[in-house]
Amino acid sequence: ALRYGRDDGVATVAVEAGISTVVLVVEDDGFGVPETLLPRLGERFFRVPGSRRDGSGLGLAIVRQIAERHGATIEFSRTGSGGLRVRIQFAASIDDDH
Repeated sequence: ALRYGRDDGVATVAVEAGISTVVLVVEDDGFGVPETLLPRLGERFFRVPGSRRDGSGLGLAIVRQIAERHGATIEFSRTGSGGLRVRIQFAASIDDDH
């Protein structure tokens, strides 16, 4: 989020724990991604046209694969200010010993 956002940008990380789910949310106040391209985020080697930073297009693909291996769902959206919001929802693990 910090690398691909705007210079001096802010990234926010939050964890929301519920009874049956745990949600990790990462948001930035950067340039965002056009709505039409949000479904492509997480594809291997996909880079948003006009990206200002170098990269291979693998970061979000790796995040998506890790989330899926843990049975989590991942959603990409825009924040109210136009930045990127990544929301990963995991099923809460219930441990009878704790």
